[in-house]
Amino acid sequence: MEATAIGFAKTMVDGVLQKVATRAADELAKTLGVRQDIWYIRGELEMMQGFLRAAEDPQDDNNVRLIWVRQVRDLAYQIEDCLAEFSIHLENRSMWHKLQTLNTRRQIASNIREIREKVQEVSQRNLRYNLIKPVKPSHDPTSNYGDLTTRMTTLVMEEAELVGQTELKHKLVTILTENKECRKVVWVTGMGGLGKTTLVKKVFGSLETNFSCRVWLTISQTFNKKDLLM
Repeated sequence: MEATAIGFAKTMVDGVLQKVATRAADELAKTLGVRQDIWYIRGELEMMQGFLRAAEDPQDDNNVRLIWVRQVRDLAYQIEDCLAEFSIHLENRSMWHKLQTLNTRRQIASNIREIREKVQEVSQRNLRYNLIKPVKPSHDPTSNYGDLTTRMTTLVMEEAELVGQTELKHKLVTILTENKECRKVVWVTGMGGLGKTTLVKKVFGSLETNFSCRVWLTISQTFNKKDLLM
């Protein structure tokens, strides 16, 4: 189950990274004044994903280092959510008019810059406590090839076996369409990186002709009710 979640998260992250690397994404970032920030956190997320896959060492008993790795993982989830929200504004042209309001632009830019500051803080924490030391070159350059190949093969298999998303999509569609006379509000919750945005996007798109009025909101743990209703 955990392996499937990791593979699913990787697929979702790869999709988000591709979206924010497009020319349209670059233009939107430029409009918001966060072009350099988006480039920075996009690159950091790629590095974090690679680091976290390599940092899974069950024999590591250094509590301080384990805490730092957990902080990196939590921050990676926050970056994923931040970039996913950015990509929503990018894809949904009907939301672009909201970007004309100064408050909305400031809020999005503030969130992105806050994430960048957190990345820099985590990086400085590593240097301050000397948590990750340079790896000495091995005498046998092929000594780790077997483990690396196995890990890459496992990731490919996990991605191929991701059938859970289709099943969840069918369940959500059933919930939303089983009684069309009633208003429906459905929550999709969970930790960052599990593909919630991807799942909801697919359901939202598949029900375009089923409802005369529909809305999809992305809400963080801390939110402003006034901004939510605007």
